[in-house]
Amino acid sequence: MERRFHSNLLYNKIWYAKMNVLVIAAHPDDEVLGVGGTIARHADEGDSVYVVILAWGIASRYEARLVSQQMESINNATKILGIKETILIGFGRRQKRFDELPFIDIIKPIEENIQRFKPDILYTHHRGDTNMDHQIAFRATINAARVISPYLVNKILCYETLSSTDQAPPF
Repeated sequence: MERRFHSNLLYNKIWYAKMNVLVIAAHPDDEVLGVGGTIARHADEGDSVYVVILAWGIASRYEARLVSQQMESINNATKILGIKETILIGFGRRQKRFDELPFIDIIKPIEENIQRFKPDILYTHHRGDTNMDHQIAFRATINAARVISPYLVNKILCYETLSSTDQAPPF
């Protein structure tokens, strides 16, 4: 959905229709590295931005201290970028990669959050990312937002996570 604007001739002002924005990220900080500036702009324009992080991004072998540091980082990013809510699904606590999980288990929480937030715009990883979890997150998002879903997403945009996609061969 393109940003709709309306002119209020009485007050000579232009106001924008507010949008719901949903960002799907495979791991914590993917949303910041990939689409952080866009998130901040949406929030500055008054849009409601929600982020779904699918996996912890760390394995259960790490100390509890690192888990709490990661949660603090997620909370800080949520505040700084103006995100209304960040949901951590929490895959990966038992050192499982996305390709070791049933695909439907990844799709379901994305579907549920699409129904919950009813986004006008949905951002997800680019399908050409070299990180396998990012590729699977892309596929799961596209499946969750398919046309037969009860809620139709107007626009799906992909973002690049430079820390992993910059290692891809030139195609």
